Amino acid sequence: MALAGAIALGIGAASDMGWLSIVGGVVLGVGIIALSVLEHMKIDYDIYDRLEKIEKK
Repeated sequence: MALAGAIALGIGAASDMGWLSIVGGVVLGVGIIALSVLEHMKIDYDIYDRLEKIEKK
């Protein structure tokens, strides 16, 4: 998703299409935030799973 936003941002900026640049920037931002949140959730769930296993012993 972030890649599509970056491409749209580049095309919009190169062709002087303001609306495409804005949409591309928003999509790029949302994609980067989503990637960060998903990575954070993956790491946290693994750590919490390990803690739960240790507490059960």
